[in-house]
Amino acid sequence: MIKTARSIKILIAVLTIFGMMLTFTQYHFINAAKHETVELTIHKYMEVDDEKHGFSGAPDNGVTFHVYRLSKADEQKYIDKSVDDINLDDVRDNATGYYTTDPTAEGRTDLSVLTNNAYLITETDAPTKQGRQLNEATPKLVYLNDKHARKDIYMKNNNGHGIDVTVEGTVPQASRLDDNHSGISSNGIEFGEDAPWLVTAQIFEDLDTLKEYSIVDTMDADLRYTPEVEEVWGIDTSGNKELLVLGDEYKRHVATVDGKTVITFSFDKHQLKVMHAANFERFELVLHSRLRVNAQPMKIWNYAELVAKKGDNLIHDYDGSSTWTSGRTFYSFVGKNAAYDAKLARLMSQGHFVIQDWTPTSANYGHYLRFINEDGREVAADQATSYEWVVDISDASELKPSEADGSFEVRGLRRGTYRLKQTDAPDDYLKLKPSEFTIARVSDAHQPFFIHNYQDSFVRRYVSLLFESTNMKSSNDEQLGKHPEMPLAGSIAGGTILVALTGLTITTFITYRKYKLKLKKVAVSETE
Repeated sequence: MIKTARSIKILIAVLTIFGMMLTFTQYHFINAAKHETVELTIHKYMEVDDEKHGFSGAPDNGVTFHVYRLSKADEQKYIDKSVDDINLDDVRDNATGYYTTDPTAEGRTDLSVLTNNAYLITETDAPTKQGRQLNEATPKLVYLNDKHARKDIYMKNNNGHGIDVTVEGTVPQASRLDDNHSGISSNGIEFGEDAPWLVTAQIFEDLDTLKEYSIVDTMDADLRYTPEVEEVWGIDTSGNKELLVLGDEYKRHVATVDGKTVITFSFDKHQLKVMHAANFERFELVLHSRLRVNAQPMKIWNYAELVAKKGDNLIHDYDGSSTWTSGRTFYSFVGKNAAYDAKLARLMSQGHFVIQDWTPTSANYGHYLRFINEDGREVAADQATSYEWVVDISDASELKPSEADGSFEVRGLRRGTYRLKQTDAPDDYLKLKPSEFTIARVSDAHQPFFIHNYQDSFVRRYVSLLFESTNMKSSNDEQLGKHPEMPLAGSIAGGTILVALTGLTITTFITYRKYKLKLKKVAVSETE
């Protein structure tokens, strides 16, 4: 019995020492890695209303970023905030390190080999489109230090992002659609400040007169924003609004009220033709825009630039309200590196997710998102015209990461809190804990939400049983570019610390009990 107790004590002591050593070793190597390298992600963006928006898709193909490691002298100048004293040509000549990297079609690139230092980031090889040379981004100086295990840098693309809108016909004046989406006249076309970007076409005295408005931007013919109609509202003299039903055909929409055709409009070479034949004082068109390159539609991060501060209504909710909607784009990665490995693309696409309403004040709190079409049938997210909330998770629509880049997206969510919940994990990978994200403003649609997947193992599975591991991180901060990592509760360090503390507790308890037994024996012997 004594030998058994002694063996148990020795085993516990060994486990305690091993746990302490493992904890120390992990802490040492994690912090050493943190201090040695910083993961830098460079993004291209366009700027609207002082908000940064991703610059996904061509025309940035062919761009190369050059990253120069500054000399100590130039680094000190940057630390002292004497940036004006730095000659960029001298910086390049005196650089102690040099890296080149090409952005993806989404306008981002990752470098995970940089050490703590100051760096100069420049852009070269700006492409030419149809004889038009695009400008290079302004060089940027950045200092990486221990406080940033990961840092995001946003390179402003200064090739111009303003969209010129010329209005012709009965409207007396033309106007440039500037960064504030300013309007032109009360009796013409105005850009509403409510909800999505509204084009209000005022109906004049003669209701049967055909009104023609040409909405044309001044960019090259191969690179233009094309507006697409989402909704049409009829407004009477009392200000009452009524949503008019749209037909299915894009090029020619017919709206009806009480079975009578009231509005017919179509796009013809970017001319919006409107004819009014009902007792409405005016009507409103809700538009969104997609960038077209070489006459081919290409969805980009800032595809809704015309509606950037007004709404993002790819999926509409026809309830007559004027609240804006937005969405999120999610990226599923392997491990903690925000870089997608094409070899693992098919594997990551096995991870399926659902969206849950997590706003306490919502009538749909706890319900799951289901994408539907005009007939109310469930369809894929990219084919949906609306959505509904269902109680049972088995009735929810699953979102699957793309095999191309591991991304998936949801649009049309109202302001509130939601949860991303994983229903299926990739083979041999841990299932993730549900993670919250918020929709607080329209530009949230441009904020990436990163999902990190970790391979299953005995240690991770053991720890996850104790802690329910969280392997996602989000970017809900006001400042774009901050991507705070959600706490990885089920980390290996937490498990080793637990083992060590458990061992110490048991050892202390046994030692205390042994000490009490000795005291008791001494007391008995003295009594005898």
